[in-house]
Amino acid sequence: MPRTIDEAKLFEVVINEWMAHGYGGCTTRDIANIAGVNEATLFRRYGSKAGLFTRAIDHQLADTPLALVCISGDLSTDLLALAEAYMDTYRLYGDVVFRAVQELPRYPEVREAASHFLGNIQKMVQLVLYYQQKGLLRVEHPLLTLTAFIGPIATFLMFARSGLSPEMPPFDVGSHISGFLHGRAE
Repeated sequence: MPRTIDEAKLFEVVINEWMAHGYGGCTTRDIANIAGVNEATLFRRYGSKAGLFTRAIDHQLADTPLALVCISGDLSTDLLALAEAYMDTYRLYGDVVFRAVQELPRYPEVREAASHFLGNIQKMVQLVLYYQQKGLLRVEHPLLTLTAFIGPIATFLMFARSGLSPEMPPFDVGSHISGFLHGRAE
């Protein structure tokens, strides 16, 4: 077994095993064997199974397109950037995020793994709050506004990924933003 660990490869194994078996169905022994490392090395380096998963998920979600969203000062531009970043993040990491949302309540020992995911949500909330304070969006709880904006996108992506309806039209981001602003503008 190698003395150095290729963390990118190890984390890929962790994510793949997690997606295939869930947190409860994965073992550090199987992960170590697949990754070609000693199981004891995993515990020395990461402390526990939860520590290993936290680092792997953190690594996976650290550089999502949503992490790059920032406030430009132009509402339409920022909503377009937010929608595109959300769709790109979903395409790249949607399975990981959904698995985390499902399993975090059952396995609180890996709650720390959601730090980047929660950070992305916080950035989106800050963007909404900024435009609410500018008087450009209706003042309500920013999570309600965010949900009203992201919800249709998430639903579309979920339906499209399911393959249940092969006749899904492309998602028109511009029309969605226009409809959102019409319904949420002050």
